[in-house]
Amino acid sequence: MKKIFVFSTLLTLLLFNTSEADAQGTYYDNVDAQVVNNGLACMPLKQALHDLIDGHTVRDYSTDFAAFICTYDVDANGFIIDRYKNTSAVCSGSSLPGGQINREHVLPRSWWGGSTSVDQFSDYHNLFPSDVGTNSDKSAYPLGIVGSSIGAYPYTTFPMTNIGLDGLPCTNIDNTTNFDDNVFEPDNAYKGDFARAFLYMAVRYQDEIISQNWDGINPTTVSVFSNDILTIYEPCLLSLLLQWHNQDPPSQLEIDRNNAIALAANQGNRNPFIDHPEYADLIWNTNCDIAPGVCENRLDNCDWNAVSVVTNTGTQATWICDATGNYDINAYTNSNNPSEQWLVYGPVDMTTTTTANLVLDITENFAGPDLEFLWNATSGSPTAAGWNSVMMAGNTSVTGLVVNYGAAVGNSTVYLGIKYTATGAAGGTHAFTLSNIAYQSSCCAGIDLSINFDGFPAQTSWDIVDANNNVVASGGTYTGAIGNSNMLESTCLPDGCYTLNFYDAIGNGMCPFQSSASSSGTFITPGTLITPGSVVATLGSVVAPGLCGNYSLSDANGTTLASGGGGFGSAQSRTFCLTNGLAPLWHEDNNHTKKMTTESVQLQLVPNLVRNQITLYYSVPDTHDVQLYITDINGRVMQQYIRQAYDNGQTQIDVSGLQSGFYVVQLVSGQTVISKKFVKV
Repeated sequence: MKKIFVFSTLLTLLLFNTSEADAQGTYYDNVDAQVVNNGLACMPLKQALHDLIDGHTVRDYSTDFAAFICTYDVDANGFIIDRYKNTSAVCSGSSLPGGQINREHVLPRSWWGGSTSVDQFSDYHNLFPSDVGTNSDKSAYPLGIVGSSIGAYPYTTFPMTNIGLDGLPCTNIDNTTNFDDNVFEPDNAYKGDFARAFLYMAVRYQDEIISQNWDGINPTTVSVFSNDILTIYEPCLLSLLLQWHNQDPPSQLEIDRNNAIALAANQGNRNPFIDHPEYADLIWNTNCDIAPGVCENRLDNCDWNAVSVVTNTGTQATWICDATGNYDINAYTNSNNPSEQWLVYGPVDMTTTTTANLVLDITENFAGPDLEFLWNATSGSPTAAGWNSVMMAGNTSVTGLVVNYGAAVGNSTVYLGIKYTATGAAGGTHAFTLSNIAYQSSCCAGIDLSINFDGFPAQTSWDIVDANNNVVASGGTYTGAIGNSNMLESTCLPDGCYTLNFYDAIGNGMCPFQSSASSSGTFITPGTLITPGSVVATLGSVVAPGLCGNYSLSDANGTTLASGGGGFGSAQSRTFCLTNGLAPLWHEDNNHTKKMTTESVQLQLVPNLVRNQITLYYSVPDTHDVQLYITDINGRVMQQYIRQAYDNGQTQIDVSGLQSGFYVVQLVSGQTVISKKFVKV
């Protein structure tokens, strides 16, 4: 006996905002369909959104946008909504109050050289009303976290804008000393608004940013832009934008303003990160660079062991893992006071892999020795013998650095090392932030194809094609095989969906002709024995006796992925998928009925990208109690479901009221914990 879950506690959720869906209309239908059906993410999703929002109607910066502010950026009392300072400014008709309110570029116009004749100059999505004083104080500073405020900042009344020295190692505009450059930090209630404006600009103007070399306009742009069409911004700034975006979701003010900008009388385009907040994570928090057949283990959860070999009294003398899983260090002491600090991870078993790479982002400041990447096959102690150097890196910031540990392949206990050295003095002491760290190795799922031939193996061949119709495995024809014999073919494939095609050279499938040579032939059920002289139907004597053939494709657990055979004519196709190297928990039989493919503890979610309702399929042994949770991406439990003792099955959960973003369904059964992620759109 197995158990089914009946959930006695209902979700207390908000109703889906149908008015917002109505306002969007069919604007995102094509993109949504590609996301849901094809898993569109990373640069392809970013490009699709760019194509959607590009080419908007350009309006006049002075008169048109002033009228827009006076219509849509005012509160119920008629006061202009200033996201920078608590003001009481009011419009005079469709004109801004003179000397009080500026049209402020969220992403500063000096970052593209200051031209007023380009589309971005008057783009409403990048313009907020601001009081004149704060606008002047803000200058062209990057967004950031203030470590030490200047002047009258932070403001003591809402919005509590702050301006001051950078509290994060994100900016180093003067390229000398870190933490000495000013940044602008919005009030917490508006951090998401500013972040989404920056993310919009990264999509709408991606081509201009790269082709016009915005990262070389001035020292500030060198500090903030990456010259990478996917990321656009340097890793530290992009990470901060995504953090603010997720912490401060779109408000009704943003939603209403976005709807207004989208009107044909205004710009006619939308900010997709207001309408679909989950798109940001699908573009920038997805494993975008993983090739087929490569498995990735994220190492951004403070997984490394920080070891100090020589410690000084520097600003941040040892490697520190912060709340986001990034590692920071700065051993500057303003004197010759050396430091040697290590990060060590392992052991890693590399006996079965052919590829072993460490992938990470490096944000560097100051000047000093580069980081050294090493490996050791016997010990994780930095002072032990046997460390092998792979490469040096870190002279400049880099996104997606690949460290090739191929020389370590074949060893069973490999330790990975990152070595930091510094003199403590200026010119000999780098500051580093390491982020988005992951270990990538080759992997594929072993699958077996069992073929029971008919009487003519030389007529049989097959191939497996991937979703792009590329042949990834093939076999036949089997000229040397004996009729009615068996053969086992093995290969391995990365996770994904495939099509298995079987072919017969003369068009009778895997059954021999069963009548006279002058007849078109009649086929019989696979496995039926045909003897010489027998009669099939009324068509005469069998010419080629033998068994009808068949085939079966199975995963590493022996679960059938696809099967067929018999009289299929010239070709027969069967589709199958692999998830974590195995068949999915549920498959459709010939009657299009969902069947369970395994009997162990299992959990599957359908779909993974959901707007209103998600279906859970689950299976547990009858001896295990079960707890089921829905959590947000930060691990906060949204709901706990209570198991009741019934048969296994499925249940549907209404998630229409959850805010857009990533969530996790976690099933706990005995000593087994299974987590499945889904995206609420």
